[in-house]
Amino acid sequence: MKFVPEAVIDEVIARLDSTPDFLENTLAELHERQPALALFILSNNEGAFDEAENALLLFLLLVVWKSHEEVNGPQAPIAPEDLEEAEEENWEMLEKLPANVKKFRERLDVLFESSQQEDLLAFVEDALLEDEEGGTLPITREGREPIFVLMKTVIDCLD
Repeated sequence: MKFVPEAVIDEVIARLDSTPDFLENTLAELHERQPALALFILSNNEGAFDEAENALLLFLLLVVWKSHEEVNGPQAPIAPEDLEEAEEENWEMLEKLPANVKKFRERLDVLFESSQQEDLLAFVEDALLEDEEGGTLPITREGREPIFVLMKTVIDCLD
């Protein structure tokens, strides 16, 4: 698959943020063309995330999926089994890290190394760490790593 650059990601974010119809249409397209993705993201960790974290997860999913599709075009639906297998591989990579690697960004290095989509992963990482307006993020510290792993899994399966 082709690399998804930051410029495409930024353009998709701008359209999702500014055009309610685009957001609704993108969500409908996702459910139609990749039904397993939304189900994987929202039901995989039932009860693990609060409403704000689930909303962020859905937004991240829409940005990642639509950006990938803008560059690579539509693709065959991803099987739920492929998502589960990729998620397990990502968690195994993290479990193999030495015990002294505790900082969030340092733990992600191994996941970045196994991906060709650095800009998509960086977008997800930034969304989990930064709030440009100085407010609080809608996620807990405990939620960051599982959310990142879920999104890395989606990116792996799209690629």
